[in-house]
Order: sequence, then structure tokens, then C-alpha cells
Amino acid sequence: MKRILSVLLMLCMVFGALSFAGAEGPVQLTYWADLGSTGASVMSSWDDNMAMQKLQEITGVDLVFQDVVVGQATEQFNLMIASRELPDIIEYNWSSYSGGVQKAIDDGIIIPLNDLIDQYCPNYKALFEDYPDYAKQIKTDEGIIPVFAAFSISDYNCTSGFQIRKDWLDAQGLEVPTNINEWEETLLALMDAYDLECGIAYGTGVYSDSLVGCWDIGSAYYVDNGTIKYGPIEDAYLDYLTTMKRWYDEGILDPDFAALNDNKTIQNYMINGEAAACFGAVGGLLGNIYTAVEAKGDTEFCQIGVAYPDNVNGGPHRFISMSWQYRGTGSAAITTACKNQEAACRVLDYFYGDEGRILKSFGVEGISFEYVDGVPTYTDLLLHNPDGLSMSQAMYLYVRCNSPWPGFIETGYHEQYFARQVQKDAAHAWNLNIENTKETKLPMVSLTSEESLEMATMTSLINDYRNEHVLKFIMGQEPLENYPQFVNELKSLGVERVLEIYQAAYERYLNR
Repeated sequence: MKRILSVLLMLCMVFGALSFAGAEGPVQLTYWADLGSTGASVMSSWDDNMAMQKLQEITGVDLVFQDVVVGQATEQFNLMIASRELPDIIEYNWSSYSGGVQKAIDDGIIIPLNDLIDQYCPNYKALFEDYPDYAKQIKTDEGIIPVFAAFSISDYNCTSGFQIRKDWLDAQGLEVPTNINEWEETLLALMDAYDLECGIAYGTGVYSDSLVGCWDIGSAYYVDNGTIKYGPIEDAYLDYLTTMKRWYDEGILDPDFAALNDNKTIQNYMINGEAAACFGAVGGLLGNIYTAVEAKGDTEFCQIGVAYPDNVNGGPHRFISMSWQYRGTGSAAITTACKNQEAACRVLDYFYGDEGRILKSFGVEGISFEYVDGVPTYTDLLLHNPDGLSMSQAMYLYVRCNSPWPGFIETGYHEQYFARQVQKDAAHAWNLNIENTKETKLPMVSLTSEESLEMATMTSLINDYRNEHVLKFIMGQEPLENYPQFVNELKSLGVERVLEIYQAAYERYLNR
């Protein structure tokens, strides 16, 4: 029976592919998508990716990928939009389009998908019927579905967090810190015991929710019982600044923390024993640190991810570095230049079905994965690549789950990407209180064209002013007594008007 079903499935795929192939060969669609720096290190085009090759084979649609220069995706996107020389499909974070995704539709760049989904996208349509909240996240305020989106259905929507040297804690008889006061005491003790350069390698994270959230406010715009607020003008922000200045004065923050903004530098701090703690991703930081430490043969080193600190009021951290199911990135839109919208829909719809989910996240059976007790499990081609590629590099060649692409982000992918048990434990710790963050995190609201234009200059000036003066406060270049003037200046730059606009957009979101 299994063989019969396999043959039937193959025939369905063949007939499906033939339905797109005319007398002159398969349908061709042009596709614009950024490879990213990691992808570009192993591929010249998405056509080199096995999952994409298989997709084209199954659907009978030839995807002609357009070149995107690494590091210049935004510039090339803007030039493409300005010239109106559009491919059939553009993969981009359409929530970042100037004026919002609705403006991209109004500008005649991309097309609404609602009617096309009803006709040609059974998998995508079923998703929205089964999970109406996903539709709410992606729709515009006018009820339009504008893109084929990447949705996370993973148990791990937070993959970055606080990390600390557990071997040092154990050697000094110290417990894992659970609130900001304990963190300060613990870091000072470890600095003294090991003569460290600093307590925590954190860098520009001083602007972020993860640290500011310990005072139960956001670092920027957030939701508080239905009201949109801006953290830097809340009273608790002064308490945050006061603590950070003390950390700077005591050396808990590195003297050059403002320049500490890349993973490689933070990684070196931890590997070389110059800091006791850091903040970063489970793969891009924690995984890389262990790879380097293991290469040195250091078997004593132990760095772990720990739960986000409780806030100063004794409650759980409500500003964890999480993402909503719909993130904006990895969204594919059909442009107004596309002449075969049906083919574009069917290609993009494929990854929302059962077979497509497997292909996207695990690749081709017998090559990049095998079933082990019924569970798709990566082979050593990805886990221990024979050509010496990192797991991330190898994945770029065989799957499309560790880079933005329409479809699902799966728990199974995350659990296997977290190759070491210490990474799995870290991700588990960071996701413990993630539900609380859903109370405060501003969803993917849509702004009208008029709102976007009004906001553009204000938010840029507000961000620049905040960043500049937060550094000055922490480094003692501006006295904390000037905090009221800081608040007044933010208000003069328009932060209260920005809050009004976000409040209106948030209420429209709730009414979708």
C-alpha cells in the first residue's frame, strides 16, 4: 500500500507539473530574493539550492532568480521599485516598504491576493481558516492579504538571551542570578574573582527591550493594557539609566561598550575569559563560542543560557526578545508585472502543504534527512558536513528554513539546528515566560500613507536623539539630573504624536 501511495503521489506531481508546461516548455517566472551573506558564501543563486530545484521540478515552473548583490539588497530594491522594472515575484520584508505594504499595492507595485488565494491556493486558504489570528497579523486594515508569508509555528519564538559562565559560578559557589540586583552582585563577584575586563559583554543592547524590560517598560513603543507607551519617557526609565551608569562606573559594562556591536567581538570576550556574561543568539553566538572552545580542546568551559531576569517589581520579564508568528521577513509578493498569476500562486502555495513543509524545512529524503521513528531527522550532510561547511552554510544548500521564505518555521528545525544540548537548554530557558511578552509587544500594525509620511521624520529624529543621550547618560557625559529635559525634548520632537498614530493603528489592528 505504501508503494502504491508513493506511485500515486509521484503521478500527481508529474501531472501537476505537466499542467504548467506548454508546447514551448515550462512556465518561467522571474524571482527577486536576497541570498544574504551566508547564502552567498556557498551559492551563486537560489537555483543552487536543492529545495528550490525540487520545487521547480514538482510544479513544472522554472524560477529565474535575479542577482542581488550581497549587502546591497535595500539599495537594489529601491532602484527596482523606482524604475518599475519588476520581476514576477519579489521576496522582501514588505512591512518595511515606505508607506507600508498597502502603499505598495496603491502604488501599483504588488497585487492583492484575496481572490487568487480562493482560486489557486488551497493550502494558504486552509491555513487562514484554521488559524484566523495568522490572517489578522498579515492583513492590511482594509482586509487585503498582500503577501505569502513566513509564519512561525515553532515552540521557540525567542532564540536570543542572556548567557553566563556556569563553570565560574560553580567554582565560586554562586547561583544563577534571577533578577537585576542579583545580576549586579554576581557579575561584580566574578569580575573580582577572575580579574575580568568587564562583567557583561553587551554593547548596544543597552537600547534593547531585553535589558530595559527588567524595569517592566519597553525600550521604545509597547502596549500596556491597551495603551501604547514609549519607555524612555516613563519614570522607570530614569531608574534604568541610573543602574546602567553605575554598571559603567563599576566596569560591569565594558568601557567601550558603545562599540561592542558585533558577534565576533563578543564571542572573543567569552572565549578569552574577558567577560563573565553576554547576550546573544543560540546559534550565531552560543553555538559559535562552543565550536571555537572545542577546537581549542577546552573541556572545562561551560557557558549556559539563563532565563530572562524577573523585573524589579518581582514579576516575570514581559519584554523577551520574541517574534510574532508573522515577522515581515520572508514575504513573497506577486507584482503587477506578473502575467501568469496562477503559476505564481501555485508555486508559492506549495510550501504551506504537508509535502511542501517537509521540503522547505528538511529537504529531500535520503539526502538531507531521513525518517527516524517517523520523525524527519537531518543527516550528517547538514549536521556534520563532509566538506567542512557550518550547519548554517550547509542548510542554505539543501533547505529553505534558516533563511526567509514563505511557509512555516518548524519546531523540528529549531530543535535540530540547536545541535548541542546546551543550546537546546538555552532556548528552553529563554522561552519560559514568552507568553507574557505577548501582552506588551506591539503587533505588526499598518499605517496609512499619510501616517507613514508624518511618522518618517519624527521617528528618525526621536531614535537618534534617544540613542545619543542614552550613551551620554550612561557614560557620565550628561548628568542624570537632565533627564526631565531629555523627556521634554523627546516630546518636542513629536513622540506624543507618534504615540497617537500607533494607538490609532493598534485599534484598527484589533478590529481587523
